[in-house]
Amino acid sequence: MAMMGIMGGERWAWRVAVGACVLTAVMVVASTWDEWKTGQVDPGSASIALMALALAVLSGRQASTAARIVEDDTTLWAARLAEEVMKTESSQRRQLLGEDGNTIDVAFTFTPSPSRNARVPDAQGSLNGVVHYFQNSHPRRLVITGEGGSGKTLLALELILGLLDPQVRKPEDPVPVRVSAATWDPQIPVQEWLAAQLASAFPMAPATARRLVETGRILPVIDGLDEMDAETAPGRPLGYDSAASQAIRALNTYQQSRERPRLVLTCRTGQYDDLIANRVWAHDTARINLQPVEAAQAARFIRTAVTGTHDVNRWRPVLDSLTQPSHPVAQALSTPWRLRLAVTVYTQRDPADLVAFTHPDALRDHLLSLYIPAATAAQGPGRYRPEQVHAWLAVLARHLNDNTTRPPVYGRALSGTDLILHQLWPLAGRLPHHLTTAFAFALILILTAFMSEDGILWFAILPPAGVFAAAILQRDPWKEPKRLKWTEWTQLKTRYGRRRFTVGLVIGLLGGLAAGLALALTDAVEEGLARGFASGLELMLDRGLDFGLTFGLAFGLTLGPAVGLTAGLTIGAVKSGVDPREPLRSDFFGWLVGGLAFGLALESALWPLMGLETDPSHPFVLKLVIWLVLWLCLGLGLGLIVGLAVGLAVGLTGGPAAVRYGMLLLCTRGRLPRRLGRFLHWCYQTGLLRTSGVAYQFRHRELQDYLAAHPFP
Repeated sequence: MAMMGIMGGERWAWRVAVGACVLTAVMVVASTWDEWKTGQVDPGSASIALMALALAVLSGRQASTAARIVEDDTTLWAARLAEEVMKTESSQRRQLLGEDGNTIDVAFTFTPSPSRNARVPDAQGSLNGVVHYFQNSHPRRLVITGEGGSGKTLLALELILGLLDPQVRKPEDPVPVRVSAATWDPQIPVQEWLAAQLASAFPMAPATARRLVETGRILPVIDGLDEMDAETAPGRPLGYDSAASQAIRALNTYQQSRERPRLVLTCRTGQYDDLIANRVWAHDTARINLQPVEAAQAARFIRTAVTGTHDVNRWRPVLDSLTQPSHPVAQALSTPWRLRLAVTVYTQRDPADLVAFTHPDALRDHLLSLYIPAATAAQGPGRYRPEQVHAWLAVLARHLNDNTTRPPVYGRALSGTDLILHQLWPLAGRLPHHLTTAFAFALILILTAFMSEDGILWFAILPPAGVFAAAILQRDPWKEPKRLKWTEWTQLKTRYGRRRFTVGLVIGLLGGLAAGLALALTDAVEEGLARGFASGLELMLDRGLDFGLTFGLAFGLTLGPAVGLTAGLTIGAVKSGVDPREPLRSDFFGWLVGGLAFGLALESALWPLMGLETDPSHPFVLKLVIWLVLWLCLGLGLGLIVGLAVGLAVGLTGGPAAVRYGMLLLCTRGRLPRRLGRFLHWCYQTGLLRTSGVAYQFRHRELQDYLAAHPFP
């Protein structure tokens, strides 16, 4: 079905292109009919030109068809995706482990489900051997469980990077891609959700993403199954109708050909046990449960993390406490996350204070309360104070925790873990969305006021257009930002890019012709009505075919390539390294370039046409020659100046995604920083947040829950 949709869209694009060429040829013949009758136009040459135009269109069609096999080469696209995933997840691993990259070889044990277990090579394993363990399981389907902070995400990262190792991965192997379970509405089919996540997180067309998923070239690593539902209260386990339960049932029925697709899931131990108690578990999988960090491993990690004999001696009371399993320090620091947290917090403090705590939960809260000041101090003197960071992150943490219980907003369930900049506007309620709609309508009215001198038709066209645009914005508040990939010229070599370029080119040409005819008819209405119906109709037709066609061709030939390139290089919001701010930046840049193209086309076409009105008796061909000379000499220069002004104005207003983000900042003054994106990225660099695709996430769910419960330092 997906391929049929792609082919249908391609046929539609080429039909529009052929129709536009035919319309242009007819209008050119009609406007030069007098020259044809008097013999000033050579019919043979004109016929040859029209045939060349038709052959050019057909050649483009054949070129697109010939390139289809390259576009559908899933092996090639899988190799490109593997490189992108390797780069992204390597960066994420460095951010989680710090500069030293020191890992703890956490052990895991095979924990059988009630039935339908995968065959495993051994009953035990560890982080360093997880790739061998996975490859020797049959089928290759894995569920990673463990307590909070036990290292489930890190184990998944090690598995992904190990499978992508050039010495391990074969060209036909699927590409492991980590996706957040919190972004999944189980009512959406598995294939559709995976394709959407793939297209939004990596630079590829949606059709290519669907093709990779449908052909089994993707190994989904679904992280955080337990985060799909609100935190369960004591005595209230996850039920059969929970989101996590629905997701597992959907994954159990998800099948490719006759084999179970490869799969990796991560979930907290307690939540997965709740699901099993309700007779729900992932079929044909090997469940491995991460074990607590052993005392020797914890001691080795601390000795490696701290430097110098003096520092090791400072940690001696903690090291001695770790050898006593019942000690609160040993219980609290039994996970890799807590160990890193303790080392970060007590870099400049006396670790002996830790042994004074009598309960592991009190020690955990103590470490979390000091984490933000310690992480901020490690960055040196900066722009943010620890109390500011705590208060701002607490607002975001409460928003995420509330999302797990609030109803869907405009048909979309909000994530309880992901901070996506262009989707954060519900934090201020629905006001940013309504303000965005009002802003779009006000912009149309202002444009009408400025252009009212050009004719009464502007009042008949622009206000209804404003109402229509406002209605669209009001109905769909989740419009994804677009991105111009100016560095990816190979995008135009793909079928998707060529199709978008063709459609954009046709839209630009037709838009130019329509604008020219509208301007000509607008100017002729008043004068034509004053002369009577017959003479007025003749004047409107003459003005429309003369001035309108000339201006339309000038405007369209300038605007068409600009729109075509903009459309051809525009794809969905994509990941750029580990910077989730990129979608909004690209949205702004795309609108800036669009405004520049429009202003350049308008001025470079309109200004030279003023010279055509000096002598209306000139033949049409001579008028085109005059326009070409004036356009090259004056139009492009003035158009560039006007285009920069228009582009800057349009870019500052931005698209719907950028405007909603701006309205969010306006509605949260005092509660959040003025430059929220820069602040969140600083938190990522500091280690308080991590990234997943185009989303920021708290470094750990414990930190998110602590800040939500403690809004003040």
